[in-house]
Amino acid sequence: MEYAERSGMQLGEEWPHVRPGEGDEPGANVVIDSMTLINRSYVYEFASEAYCRAHGRNREEIVGNSVASVWGESHFNNLIKKHLDRCFAGNIVRYENWLELPILGRRCYRVSYSPYFSDNGVTTHAVVAALDITDLKNEEEALEKSEPHFRTVLKAMHYGVYIFDSEGRFTFVNDVVVKNSGYPREWYLGKSLFDLVRAEERETLRNHFSAVVRGERVPSYEFAYRKATSDVAWVRISATAIREGGRTVGVLGLLLDVTKRRRSEQALKESEEKYRRLFEDSRDAMFMTNKQGRLTDVNHAFLRLFGYTREEAKALNAVDTYANPEDCRVCVKALEEKGFVEDFRLKLKKKDGSIMECLLTGTTQRDHEGAVQAYQGTVRDETEKNRLERAWRDSERKLQSILSGSPSAQFAIDQNHRVIHWNRALELLTGVKAGEVIGTKDHWKGFYANERPCMADLMVDDGLERIPEWYGGKSSRSSIVEGAYKATDFFQFVGTGGKWLRFTAAAIRDSSDSVIGALETLEDVTRERFAAAEAEE
Repeated sequence: MEYAERSGMQLGEEWPHVRPGEGDEPGANVVIDSMTLINRSYVYEFASEAYCRAHGRNREEIVGNSVASVWGESHFNNLIKKHLDRCFAGNIVRYENWLELPILGRRCYRVSYSPYFSDNGVTTHAVVAALDITDLKNEEEALEKSEPHFRTVLKAMHYGVYIFDSEGRFTFVNDVVVKNSGYPREWYLGKSLFDLVRAEERETLRNHFSAVVRGERVPSYEFAYRKATSDVAWVRISATAIREGGRTVGVLGLLLDVTKRRRSEQALKESEEKYRRLFEDSRDAMFMTNKQGRLTDVNHAFLRLFGYTREEAKALNAVDTYANPEDCRVCVKALEEKGFVEDFRLKLKKKDGSIMECLLTGTTQRDHEGAVQAYQGTVRDETEKNRLERAWRDSERKLQSILSGSPSAQFAIDQNHRVIHWNRALELLTGVKAGEVIGTKDHWKGFYANERPCMADLMVDDGLERIPEWYGGKSSRSSIVEGAYKATDFFQFVGTGGKWLRFTAAAIRDSSDSVIGALETLEDVTRERFAAAEAEE
């Protein structure tokens, strides 16, 4: 099974440059000759330097332009578009093809299209990587034609050529061997093939060599050796016995360097293993089904969420997890029509029958003709979140009802200092209508000529130490409401001629004790203050 990796690279970052031919140089650790990033509108968003050079264009002439404008409408419609469409449907596409390029001429490439997924599982781009395998193809074709006639190979001198005696000691190496290995020709004197290979592969290669000496027809064999630079290289050896007078007197070996292919295969393996780890370690429940809807793979989060064992899950059809089978039909129809669904709301059921409110995001996997072969997606349990949201809305409605009907003047702000409640009593006290301040930060206009914090603002900011700064010796802790502060002050812009107001502010906290707002209650004590003043006189 192939998995498309959700790359951690962000769109717009620079991809690593790879110069043609670098893959076999000491220290090289890249295998991709060229790379592009193509969006769903078939427009390039990135092109590597190697890709631009091959087309004889600079990056500005490719990035931002359509694929058809670079390759031509005919080539795009007949070949490239169908591969891109399969990739956008969530499939990895690989093929080999000979191409005629403006600068490089006729070259053979191993091309791969990999889906680039967004965080919610939607394919937004295709990452297209091309590996130049022209030399490999030429060498493989020549090898197939020349194995029966090794003299042709020796004349061509394009491969690594060894001649060994019957014990495996070197008697001849050509210039290609010297160049690729980094060892001088003198190094091979007195050494055997088994001195070249790594210790862990020595016994296997010895058995291979012995079979050739015995005259057996032995298939080509791949092994690794360490170059003079200490880099590890991979080669494929084809060997045949040299016979004189009916006995084996030596072995002729033809070596083809396959390091780039091995690195490419290893990179692909690591990519698939990385995707597998991401699949298994994801906190979201992830699944894959075949065309008929039977679950073919699920991750640990899926098993925990639904309460099944892995063996039990493999016996399930996806519709078995739907509380309402009609939702399954609607979801599948949307997938087949659009190729994906995002945050599809539905109710799913666990093994124990309990119902969950979930969001499903999914995509299809299609064959080269566009027919759906499988489905994959993620499920997120929103049950608790929805319950909390409903509880919050209920509490807001209750609070609104309480505040609106209260004879005391009151207002409330959220954690962003925006007014969420402004009751009728406060409208009468300040002359400011609720519609003028709800959703704004203008509650100060009910009390002051210039913008400044009210005591409720200080509660939201946990700015208790700033209360004396704004209210001097007029404030104190409330003896009735824990954590609240109260004060009495004269507000010259409230009413006609000003009013004395006694006000108390308290923070509103959620279940985790985090401040999510503040409530301030105000009482007109003007008559009380005037009466007290007259009594003193």
